[in-house]
Amino acid sequence: MALRALSGIPSGSQGQPNGVATLNAAGKIPPAQTVYASSDVVTQAANIGATTIYAVPSAGLYRVNAYAVVTQAATTSSTLPNVVILWTDNDTSVALSSVNVTPTNTANAPGAFGNADIVISAKSGTNIQYQTSNYASSGATPMQYAVHLRVEYLG
Repeated sequence: MALRALSGIPSGSQGQPNGVATLNAAGKIPPAQTVYASSDVVTQAANIGATTIYAVPSAGLYRVNAYAVVTQAATTSSTLPNVVILWTDNDTSVALSSVNVTPTNTANAPGAFGNADIVISAKSGTNIQYQTSNYASSGATPMQYAVHLRVEYLG
């Protein structure tokens, strides 16, 4: 079976020497990333302070996937918070942050959500963290939400 470069992926980018890819049993190139950490927080009714999701043992590229969703509507109105990713850049040693999830559906109803991915270059010996900002809720019943995060090592 001859190997061929996948459309949009330069030859040699599969993580093997000389651009040779190892195919799995289905004849496909297996994904290079591995989930190294995850966090699932539910029934949140306030902003979440800076929380470590992964202590970085090796410098490299990491992808952080984040998904936030309203699980309980507020009585009057609410704002699903942004999810912010924090890390120390490997090249500059500068502490950086990015608003990773901005809600795409702002309805005060269960199912309003936001999701996003970010690729970062994290420095060894530092932490990848997340927090939320701009939570708002009015009325006797507070808006509650869940946040689900995954950290993948890309190399």
